[in-house]
Amino acid sequence: MSDLLIFDHPAPNSWYTESDYQRFKEELKRDVLSFRFRHESQPLDTSSCCPVGIEQLVFSQDRFEVYSARRIVVQSVLLEQDRQRVFGFYNPDEIASLSERLTADACTGALTRGSFQELAMMDNLL
Repeated sequence: MSDLLIFDHPAPNSWYTESDYQRFKEELKRDVLSFRFRHESQPLDTSSCCPVGIEQLVFSQDRFEVYSARRIVVQSVLLEQDRQRVFGFYNPDEIASLSERLTADACTGALTRGSFQELAMMDNLL
């Protein structure tokens, strides 16, 4: 014998208010600052771990790698556009090729980081 119960749930976007989201952001900032302060006063050996989530904002040595990779792609494309403008020619294929190569390099780096994180997770499970 079984029963079917139907519950009316509010739409997901009404679960949290704007002030809730603001509070979440402030709590996250406090957590990151607290972790950084603790890390500076009691340095940890992070060579054997692979931080993910909020920890990467604190412990990761390459936490700005993703941002700098994007910046490199954008700046390189803009420089190539300027170079072409100065020399008086327009080759959109060369610009696309440059962007594609730099993006592929960034993707390779992301896959490498993901592999390291997966290995670190497996080491922790064993």
